[in-house]
Amino acid sequence: MKTSSVAVLVVLASLALPAIAAEPSKDVKGLYLLTDYPAVSVRPGTTSTVSLRLQNYGLPPERYALTVDGTPPGWTATLLGGGQPIAAAMPATDQSVSLQLRLDVPANADLAAQTLTVKAEGEGSNVSLPLTINLAKELPAKLAITPQLPSLRAPRSRASTTP
Repeated sequence: MKTSSVAVLVVLASLALPAIAAEPSKDVKGLYLLTDYPAVSVRPGTTSTVSLRLQNYGLPPERYALTVDGTPPGWTATLLGGGQPIAAAMPATDQSVSLQLRLDVPANADLAAQTLTVKAEGEGSNVSLPLTINLAKELPAKLAITPQLPSLRAPRSRASTTP
């Protein structure tokens, strides 16, 4: 009986560990500008979007001016929030604000890698995030699967006639 009780406790503890690990440490404090992909490849003549997050850990809410430095001539770099062009964001305490950097790269752009820097500047703190933009004439094809299922319909019932 003792062995089964210990086994149950071990299983319950292992289920709780991922949830505990996902929470930020109480020692982490500050403002962070984050992305899952700090280096991306883009084809000249296209528009690409990079997802960003402005994360606030333990700071009071504050307005942060947003800018993009290092945009090459002919390129257009636009910061978006909620699908609209934005110039500032205000993450609440222990919350994040989702942002997007939309890049319009001209077809005649030089194929050299470019570094753009997204900045968030407030009175209390400033952060920056360098992004490497690699240009390539050909990119791997994107795969998409579109299921085509037949539609099912119930047969029409015929009214029965009794003589």
